[in-house]
Amino acid sequence: MPIGKNIIPLSDHPIRKTASIERKARNTRNTGKAHTAPIAFKKRPPVNRQKITLYPDTEKLQKLCNFAYWDRKSLADALNIVLGDGLKSKKTDPIPAEKGNKKGGA
Repeated sequence: MPIGKNIIPLSDHPIRKTASIERKARNTRNTGKAHTAPIAFKKRPPVNRQKITLYPDTEKLQKLCNFAYWDRKSLADALNIVLGDGLKSKKTDPIPAEKGNKKGGA
């Protein structure tokens, strides 16, 4: 194939600007302000979950990670499954409220 017949001349196709003026103004380098993510993209905590800190044994944590991997679950979901199965035969009645404690729990 001869060179030149398959090439489109650039003069026939005007080059468009890819960024708008508003987008350039939002750039942190141009405004000097810190960029904040829109509310829709901020991470929100999952429903019915609470953030906690645990210090499990290394072997048990590795077993939990292995279970989550092979069951294709997240670590939090795997922990919920294991806790749910482990607590089925245990007494899990609510802690009775004390006289001075209005909340009733620990």
